[in-house]
Amino acid sequence: MPYQTPGDDLVALLDAPLTPLSSLSPDRSHLLLLGYEAYPPIADLARPYEKLAGVRFDVTRPGTQRLTRYSNLTLLSTSDGSERPVMGLPAEAIPGGPVWSDDGKYFAFFVENPGGELSLALGEVATATAQILPEISLSDMLAAPIQWIDNQTLFLTLVADLGAAPTRPTAPDGPIVQEASGKQTRAATYQDLLTSPYDEALFTYLATVQLATFDILSQTLTHVGPPVLATSARPSPSGEFVLVTRLVPPFSYRVPYQLFARRTEVWERATGQLVHTIAELPISDEVPQQGVPTGPRGAQWQPNLPATIHWVEALDGGNPLAKVEHRDKVMTLSLTPFAKPHPEGTRVARNERGEVESFRLTHRFAGWDWPDDPHAAIVTEYDRDRRWRTTYYFTWGSWEARKTLFDLSVNDAYGNPGSFITTQKPTGERVMDTREGRVFLAGRGATPEGDRPFLDAFDLSTGEKERVFQCGDTHFETFLAFIGDELLTSRQSRTEPTNFYISSPSSRFPSSPGPSSQSWEEGRGGELEEPPLLDSPSPNPASQDWEEGAGGRRALTHYTDPHPGVTGLHKELVRYERADGVPLSGMLYLPPGIAPDSQPNLPLLLWAYPEEYSDAATAGQVRGSDKTFTRLMGTSPLWFLLRGWAVLMDAAMPIVGDPETMNDTFAEQLVGAATAAINTLTKRGIADPKRVMVGGHSYGAFMTANLLAYAPGLFRAGIARSGAYNRTLTPFGFQSERRSYWEAPEIYHKLSPFTHADKIKDPLLLIHGQADNNPGTHTIQSERFYQALQAHGATARLTLLPHESHGYRARESVLHVLWEMLDWAERFSAGTERD
Repeated sequence: MPYQTPGDDLVALLDAPLTPLSSLSPDRSHLLLLGYEAYPPIADLARPYEKLAGVRFDVTRPGTQRLTRYSNLTLLSTSDGSERPVMGLPAEAIPGGPVWSDDGKYFAFFVENPGGELSLALGEVATATAQILPEISLSDMLAAPIQWIDNQTLFLTLVADLGAAPTRPTAPDGPIVQEASGKQTRAATYQDLLTSPYDEALFTYLATVQLATFDILSQTLTHVGPPVLATSARPSPSGEFVLVTRLVPPFSYRVPYQLFARRTEVWERATGQLVHTIAELPISDEVPQQGVPTGPRGAQWQPNLPATIHWVEALDGGNPLAKVEHRDKVMTLSLTPFAKPHPEGTRVARNERGEVESFRLTHRFAGWDWPDDPHAAIVTEYDRDRRWRTTYYFTWGSWEARKTLFDLSVNDAYGNPGSFITTQKPTGERVMDTREGRVFLAGRGATPEGDRPFLDAFDLSTGEKERVFQCGDTHFETFLAFIGDELLTSRQSRTEPTNFYISSPSSRFPSSPGPSSQSWEEGRGGELEEPPLLDSPSPNPASQDWEEGAGGRRALTHYTDPHPGVTGLHKELVRYERADGVPLSGMLYLPPGIAPDSQPNLPLLLWAYPEEYSDAATAGQVRGSDKTFTRLMGTSPLWFLLRGWAVLMDAAMPIVGDPETMNDTFAEQLVGAATAAINTLTKRGIADPKRVMVGGHSYGAFMTANLLAYAPGLFRAGIARSGAYNRTLTPFGFQSERRSYWEAPEIYHKLSPFTHADKIKDPLLLIHGQADNNPGTHTIQSERFYQALQAHGATARLTLLPHESHGYRARESVLHVLWEMLDWAERFSAGTERD
């Protein structure tokens, strides 16, 4: 059938102008705003690409498959809110995300040319102009294409000159053979893997790059070493060395490239010569379930020293079930004879390679935080058995005297202290922002009344906190960065879209010598967006109430409501309780103009995603806020509001119990949570219990199908998008399930809706991307489940979206998914299928 649309009114709202994405300059003087296209045409997704080693390569560009188009670069001054469009780029050039020089004078980025190749571009803040630098072809295959070494020098990943690409054979040379070694392995169900010698040759050709430096003043390009199949390359803070991880044959047909045989090396930047080999690792296709590879992992530069590297090595064979005193050890290598992390006089044992074992962790290493002190560090470890994380502050060489900063369940939203705010050093590395001897923590601030974002000043030596900023009760406001002694925040409400503000706290802090902000530009696949909010603790009742305007506030941006006709909808945090006593919550939305006390008796869509918890207390904590602005975008279930439905979003579906066995009662806990939600909204007169639909995406789709199997008649129909329904196809665990199929076959069968297809009588709409690359949710999951439902006489519909992966991106696909869901709801909301 051709693509459908859900109606002109919804199409117009989907096409409403989008708020630009943003990136803050390190000197905090400007925000770079980027317009973007949220829904590319299906033709973009249909471009030919190769699925190789877990990556999708667009061989016509060449490069990785890119689905977000940026445009309209604008510089916004944080001092007065003035805007200047960035000029100088050809109209047909498509920019990528910016990477700022430390002094905030320049921002480098790639541009995609009409032919698809990537060129280097340089923007200048003073003139608000950008220019494409000729004859520099960048590669965004595996390693970061652009990094700064200093304010004048860029470190680049270029397309390597390897001649013609391999030619696909017209006939195979022979069969594809794999052979088991006799060792027990628990490989996950990865997708887009290598399948032939031709795949290996093409992957090598596409992913091999040339490292180089570029002087922006002299316009001099210098190659660093020979072409290399690099997965990462990071200059040292001093700029003297490069930490390179590269792949080496043989490759694997079982795992993605991250687990191929690989070497982690240190090169001299000026010559490209090998200085030190940190690791030579074999193919990691025998990693225990929920374990880690053996050998060095996670090597990185210490950001406040010229050239010191730390990495972690497993002491338990990478096996979380092994009974050992320590799971990981931290290793250190200093490449300069001075400014080492261990203070002079500290006794350390160096091996024959000059490497130091700095300390050992009882549990699994979970990450670093770096104070602006080369002799100190913060490390977090994770206890898998308890789902617990502990964070320590210590001095190098004095691990035994470490201080415990935080010690709590990973699920404890109320107790979460937040994340450290960082500042950028002149080398481009990031360390904690320190003012008056204190660092800062920002978090989402979960409370029983909803999230209240905060900023705390924190003394590392004493553990004392002072609340600097706290969101009040009428808006949702989040700290983003220090601007001098003022704060940059994002602020929104139920009726006001997100805008940026400069605010003055009552407690002032002197400006730090360097810029301060959360790192906005890394992660998320290179896509820029408004900085993510962080988990955090409950608010301090004595904290400053910013909703009253204390300290003053001025707006930097003035974005308006893109769909004022929708803004009048009711949004409410509802709380209720499961029959077993576990407290639950969800965000209730009602159509515009409908009051909750009018007992509207509306059809209800319950949309959810199950989460696992070790105890009822953390499972029952409230997460989310009813003070945020509701923007209708993408395939959100909230579009149902414009067709007269009530929507309970993020309805809590906690699975509580021992992490080893909690799925034994997965189905029962789901049914209990869903029943409690329906009963609560029915008693209030909001929902008609005969017209309730359930839906979810991915694990939420798995949930939906199980609810229809184990609670027949509770729902009028279901919508399941991109789910997994036959757990024998993910035999080495799923989500947080720790047992394999052979250890708990009864659980895999019990929780596979495919095996209960004969019991599912409520109508079920299945939607899946034909190119889903998410581990575990192969498209065949929906195809075989639909065939089983059809064979047993169920009412079901299967929609496969061409060229779409786990999430749906193309404008045609998004509109069609909305049409499918709303049409399905119309057919069954009245209790009988429409003629």
